[in-house]
Amino acid sequence: MNPQPALKPQPQTSPESKSVQENRTARLDELIMRANQATQRIAAQQAERQASREYAARIELEARAQAGAGRQAQARDEVELELLHSGLSVLPDEPLVSVLVLRSGRPGH
Repeated sequence: MNPQPALKPQPQTSPESKSVQENRTARLDELIMRANQATQRIAAQQAERQASREYAARIELEARAQAGAGRQAQARDEVELELLHSGLSVLPDEPLVSVLVLRSGRPGH
């Protein structure tokens, strides 16, 4: 015959200890919920900061591109004015470099 394992008596919880345990569980649930909310706020703030950095970088690139285009246009205008003052004219369908090379008589320079 197989002997029956001895049943261990379950500890009895008093109504007071059960109430303390329920309060502790409720507090832990509240803390977990607050931690989850904080995690979500932090993630949202990080995403917002990343979007702001990307926007600032894009604006800076655009500003640099516009400044570069402005400098090129200014240099082109200055060369054209200088050519006009010296009696040279640039035909609209000829690039400025070609005209300068042809006028100087030094191809490749």
